[in-house]
This record gives sequence, structure tokens and C-alpha cells, in this order.
Amino acid sequence: MTESKEGSYRVVEDSFGAIEVPLDSYYGTQTERSRRNFNICLPQDKIPLSVVYALAMLKEIAAGINCAKSRISSDEATAIIGACREVYSGKLDDHFPLSIWQTGSGTQTNMNVNEVVATRATELLCGSRTGQPRIHPNDHVNCGQSSNDIFPTAMNLSVSLETAWKTIPALESLVDAINAKASQFHDVVKIGRTHLQDAVPMTFGQELGSFGARLSNTIGLIRQGVKSICNLAVGGTAVGTGLNSTKGFDLEMCDGVTKLVEGMLKQFGNDGWGILNHRVPKNASFSVPSDFWRSGCWDKPWKSEMKSSTLRLIVVRSSLLPCWDPCDPACRWLEELHDIALDRYH
Repeated sequence: MTESKEGSYRVVEDSFGAIEVPLDSYYGTQTERSRRNFNICLPQDKIPLSVVYALAMLKEIAAGINCAKSRISSDEATAIIGACREVYSGKLDDHFPLSIWQTGSGTQTNMNVNEVVATRATELLCGSRTGQPRIHPNDHVNCGQSSNDIFPTAMNLSVSLETAWKTIPALESLVDAINAKASQFHDVVKIGRTHLQDAVPMTFGQELGSFGARLSNTIGLIRQGVKSICNLAVGGTAVGTGLNSTKGFDLEMCDGVTKLVEGMLKQFGNDGWGILNHRVPKNASFSVPSDFWRSGCWDKPWKSEMKSSTLRLIVVRSSLLPCWDPCDPACRWLEELHDIALDRYH
């Protein structure tokens, strides 16, 4: 691969030919070709940064393992690890321009991360992006991996972390808010309804309390359901056989994920959540046919509980008192919950 600089871009040449890449970008030819070929997306169609961060975490772990197995040097591993940490700390977000519209298995996003990490690692190692010895996106950063195993692993990891850091805390805050309203309206009497008609009296606080209890139960079910996405495909490489990977690579990657995630969850105050109580299994993709990872059957419990929590939010609409006007500011919090639930469900 050769490079030459012209104006605000650099010309990079590989086996497919020459292509202009923005001069200040850390990514290379494969990312740029994907960006051009699939330039059909809206801003919200970009690959979630949480997936990019998860890929960087996995490549950090892989670099340490590959160094221990003498597949890359200690200097190369140190540079790759440093670059990966910059990626998942959000320092290089502008260098991940790709959308969800791309070829199968997430290859372009995997290569986007490989190219950015390789270029930044070379810069850390040599003081220049074009310095020598150069970190290679495939030979060094992607060593022992394939898009077919590393991308679905990153998806599972990102969902696990997003659930821990965002979904569960948000639901817990919602339960607290509903319970507070239940206390506030504990003596407001209304008519309960059943079979689509008025029934017997109850308090509005009792009704809200039941919603809070159901959501609390949902949080527990999500914690259990998320265990299903802690099964990782890493180590299977292209077709699930582990080709071009070393013996035990899958087990060591799972150990590395567990240790890294444990530290992160403790740092963010989520000690004891989900993945900590359920050790990432060591069987990786070797214990099941690789088709299972593509069919999504392993994450059905998590999907089911997330859908269930959304459906339970929809019932908030039925808790509006007859005297409440839709524009009443005091009641808007209930209407917003209902709107959010409908948007997420549909």
C-alpha cells in the first residue's frame, strides 16, 4: 500500500487501485470505499458508537493475547492497546463515518476500526502515521479474528454494556418516579375498571404502585435475560472452526472480556449487575453451530424482556383520571411515558 499527499486529501493505493482519502482521517481505503459505495444513509443510520467501542475493547484484549503468544511484538501490542483505549474513550469518534448499510457480517465497520487503530498505533509507536515499523490493520490489529466472529461478539458486548449503563438505570429511575407519584396520590380515589367498564373504587396511588411493581419485576427479568447475550462467538473466526486463530484463543478472549467488563462496571457503579453474576462462558462459538449466532436464537430472552418492558409502559395510558386534560402540565409525565413506549414499540 502506497500513499501520496495532494491538498486536503491523500491518495492511497492498494490492490484495488488508488483512492483519495481525507488527509486528516485515521481510516484508510476500505473505510473510504464503503463510505462512498453506501452513501445513502441519514445521520441516524450510522453504526452506533457503542458497537465501535466494543470492537476496540475486543481488539485491545486480542492484542494482549497475541503478544503473549508471540504473534505480535510487545511494542506493537502496547501501541495497539493505547489506540484502542483512545477509541473506546471517545477521542476518535469522528473517524468512524460508516452507516449500517454495508456488506454482510459488518466487515466494513470491523475494517474501519482496524484501520483507525492501526494508523493511530503507528503514530504512537513511531511518532508519525506513515512511520516504520508500521502497524497493519489485518496482520496486527485483526490478528486471530474475522468479521464473522468479532462483529457479532461486539454486538453482544455493546448491548450488555448499554443495558447495564443506560437501560437498567433509566428503568430504575422510572420506577422511583412512579412510586413517588403513587405516594403522592395514595388517597385519591378513582373507579377501577375491568372488562371495559367501571368496576369498584381504588386509589390512584394503588394503580400507580402496581405499575411500579410490574416494572421492578421487568428489571429483574432483563437482568436474567441479558445472560443469553453473554454467549460469545469470538474465536470461531470465519466459519466457526477457529482457522488462523491459536489454540485456546476463544477461552482467553472470554476471560479477557470478563475482566475488562468487571472493571468497567465497578468503575461506573454497576457492581453486581448481570454479566458479573454470570461469568462469560468459555465455550464461545465452538460449542454450537455458527448458524445459531446469525439466527439470533441466543438473545431471544433479552429481546423478549425488553419488548415486555415496553409493553408494560403502554398501560400507563389507562391510568389517566377522567378530569385530566391532555394538556395539563401536571399530568404530562404520564403522557410522555406513553408516547415513548409507543415509539419504541412501533
